[in-house]
Amino acid sequence: MAEAKKRQGLTTRAHYTPPAATFPNGCHIAEVEVDPETGAVALITHTIVDDVGVVLNPLLLRGQIIGGAVQGIGQALLEEVVYDAESGQLLTGSLVDYAVPRAEDVPRFRFETHPVPCRHQPLGMEG
Repeated sequence: MAEAKKRQGLTTRAHYTPPAATFPNGCHIAEVEVDPETGAVALITHTIVDDVGVVLNPLLLRGQIIGGAVQGIGQALLEEVVYDAESGQLLTGSLVDYAVPRAEDVPRFRFETHPVPCRHQPLGMEG
């Protein structure tokens, strides 16, 4: 009798293998100024145009794309891996030890999408 009172849940399984790989496409253009005497780089504007197929959440997409661009800016202009010359010990092993981008380090972003639905994926998404 106790066995009959157990709740039965719904379960399902599905698997889809697309006929071809899907990749998002995009273009980033950075306008920068470089001081020829010091080599200091000033980021003026960063324009991003992406095609990720069908966009489910535009605000989340914008955050992911711009966040990735900011990470790239940090890697290119701010981060440095430093080792001790004598021992080889890593000296920049945490976020406390090296610079990561702050709001003042990143330019104004212009972001657009030109979604073209993917033909190889049922929801039309890419990537």
